[in-house]
Amino acid sequence: MNRENGRDCIVIGGGMGGLFTGALLAVRGHKVTVLEKNASIGGGLQCFVRGGEKYETGMHVAGGFGSGAVLDRLCRYLGLRPQVASNDALATVHFLSDSSRYELPCGREALTDYLISVFPTEREGVISYMDALYRLSREESLFYMQTGGGTEDAGEHSEEFLGGASRFIAGKVADPRLRSLLAFLAPMYAGVEDKTPAYLHIMASVLFIEQSCRFTGGSDSLAEGLADIIRSRGGEVLTGAEVTGIQVEERRVTAVRTGDGRTFSASSYVSDIHPLALMRSLPEGTFPRGYATRLKEIPLSSSAFKVYLRPAPGTVPFTAHPVFVYSDYDSVWKMARTSGWPHGVTVFMTPASDGSASHLTLLSPMDFGQVEPWASAGPFRRGAGYAEWKRDRMRELCSLASAVMPQVFANGSVTERFAASPLTFRDWYGTPRGSIYGYAKDFNYLALSRLSVRTKVSNLFLTGQNVNMHGIGGVPMTAIETAEAVEGSDELRNEIAKIL
Repeated sequence: MNRENGRDCIVIGGGMGGLFTGALLAVRGHKVTVLEKNASIGGGLQCFVRGGEKYETGMHVAGGFGSGAVLDRLCRYLGLRPQVASNDALATVHFLSDSSRYELPCGREALTDYLISVFPTEREGVISYMDALYRLSREESLFYMQTGGGTEDAGEHSEEFLGGASRFIAGKVADPRLRSLLAFLAPMYAGVEDKTPAYLHIMASVLFIEQSCRFTGGSDSLAEGLADIIRSRGGEVLTGAEVTGIQVEERRVTAVRTGDGRTFSASSYVSDIHPLALMRSLPEGTFPRGYATRLKEIPLSSSAFKVYLRPAPGTVPFTAHPVFVYSDYDSVWKMARTSGWPHGVTVFMTPASDGSASHLTLLSPMDFGQVEPWASAGPFRRGAGYAEWKRDRMRELCSLASAVMPQVFANGSVTERFAASPLTFRDWYGTPRGSIYGYAKDFNYLALSRLSVRTKVSNLFLTGQNVNMHGIGGVPMTAIETAEAVEGSDELRNEIAKIL
């Protein structure tokens, strides 16, 4: 297919970043074609059905959809109405080492008051921390839809914003228990002590403090809504269309080829796949050696192990917020560490119509090295050893969760359980070593952590979680940057900023 006319765009990969970027460009008048290798679109927004039950693959909790928040304004600009429901709290956090339990409310004022009530001697520190959290969040102009200055402008950010997350927290409060509690969201952004940048902690914390919510119709409804926007404006969203080759002439992409022999051409191209996968489709030497080396040397974030539990109907009361369980206070920053795994688990529940939990999802970060012995074998060909290893990891995660919610596991109430390992994430998402958060972000090496949406090929752009920030808060903001780069204008953010 060749329909290059200066306003056509091909998006390689139909993950959340590709779909948001494609929808934005479609609304701006571009003819967009999304090419997705899988049978379903959405990346981390994908769901699957097993035994008549719909399960999320990645997006178990969200934020930013409250009235006037960044995603609310972005979706209203697109004419999209996400199916979300607010959670009744930010989270419940348990530390098993001292049997402590913290019930964290949503809202800046409510959370501040709660933390002071639990840690009265840290009153000034809590206030200082919350003030800094919100003050520094304003350095990310797109987070509040401020005009001018994008997330690529690292030089405009303060040293505190670009410093370390664990150091940022430690600089505000002294109590080690409170420090760990303030970092409880670390598994949601692959947090690692003395590596993760403060801006990741800041943006994720503010996003969820302001509103914690869940998708009521499955997160795939957001993916389909974005795809409908593209289709309604004359574009296409094609599945089973893996890009296997990219033609480049004089530093410009001229066409892409899919595995089934089709050719697609446009005036601009956006890649939502991992940069390493992108380079495999490009002719040798397309990127300058230094740039290509940089992309290869950026470390990957962790993968994860996940357990899905289906209890007997009506046996488990639904909890309308995530539950975080840590073995001790030091576990917050070392969740993926192989030694002593699992260090913690996050539990998400999905409601049934009668107010009980229809199923539960247990999630714990995991290093890909744990599944290395079976990495070369394809699905369903990994043998009894792999199946036994998965069963053991399932038991360990369930044991950790049962320490704070014994009713879930009492009297055989769970009727079905199955698991996803780092190999599952590698095969399902198509990410190197099953990384669920893309490239790792390290404040010690910011040059390796903050990629530009522009590449060394003039009409090829990047979007998605590998660019700057991942997750439901970061990826849509990067999509705005990418769409603006394609158009060569910041008019888009100015239009979204007008929506209150």
